[in-house]
Amino acid sequence: MIESILSNIAILLLMHLCINTLYLKKLPTKLTGALHIAGTIFTIVCFYFVAYKINGFYFDYRVIPIAIIGLFHGWKYAFPVIIVSALARLGFGGEGAVFEILFTLVIPGTATSLLHLFSFNALTYKRGFIFFTFIWLIADLPLILQVADAAELYQWLPIRFVSFHFLSLLMYFFITNGWKQLEMIEKLQFYAEHDQLTGLYNLRKFIQLIDKCPGWGEKEHYIAMIDLDRFKVINDTYGHLTGDKVLEDLAAFLLEIKPENMIVGRYGGEEFIGCLAVSNAENAASTLEEIRLKIRNHHFYTFDGERIKQISVSIGFAKLTDQGKVEAAVSLADKQLYKAKKNGRNQVCSF
Repeated sequence: MIESILSNIAILLLMHLCINTLYLKKLPTKLTGALHIAGTIFTIVCFYFVAYKINGFYFDYRVIPIAIIGLFHGWKYAFPVIIVSALARLGFGGEGAVFEILFTLVIPGTATSLLHLFSFNALTYKRGFIFFTFIWLIADLPLILQVADAAELYQWLPIRFVSFHFLSLLMYFFITNGWKQLEMIEKLQFYAEHDQLTGLYNLRKFIQLIDKCPGWGEKEHYIAMIDLDRFKVINDTYGHLTGDKVLEDLAAFLLEIKPENMIVGRYGGEEFIGCLAVSNAENAASTLEEIRLKIRNHHFYTFDGERIKQISVSIGFAKLTDQGKVEAAVSLADKQLYKAKKNGRNQVCSF
């Protein structure tokens, strides 16, 4: 039995390592889900090969991955695992196959999938111990009672109970820490690609995305420099907290009103940058003019809730002739922005 338990531990740890690596790869969601299901099925089938066998009954820890996948991912993940694992267990034979399928696959998989609907997966270790005790009572204990006599029962119960909880809580520890690692990586990646104040793409990420700008090769692309007019006056009049709030609100409003064929980011200070994919310069001008008017008519407020009367933007844009010459287009657009500022602000300018 000890050899079987150690083999189960090795298989579970290998499963966790593979699945954790899978999520770190950032594959498409559906592919990740399919591979996660396939990996769990493969793990359970491996359990069948190293199971401790008594009178046609297979003793292993298949209920742990079933319970975990049902609890954290619900029936869409759990049910395919149950079905394929059940068919595999029938293929191995033995008079205990149907009984095992019912108590170690169907009942715990269904129960944990139902618990998933109520967001029960946010466990503390204390609640985790209670949860896995519940799973042990409905899945492992009936199997032991089915085959053990009184003498064996006295010997088996402590070993199965302790090893089951050790493995369960160990897997829960690794999974929760894996999630924390993924969340930390996602946060670091977000902060590396986005402006901290506004949440828009930073300039480095914006330039990287130019290659993915919609319609490249089919439409003309234009770089637009968008500058918040009289931002220093806003800071001096209402304070820097309000200044930051106006930048945040303007960024959020830009995301709301921009067309689908436009990428926006923060250039720096009170300046924003955009890339449009349109058929010609006239369409670019009309799109940017519409954005300017919407911003001019939008209500902005101070940090204390007071409405700010004068909020407008000046916009300069230039054609992006080559994906590798973004800096040149930015320079030309910046010159047009300066022209818009010089001519009285609150307008769109181009060559």
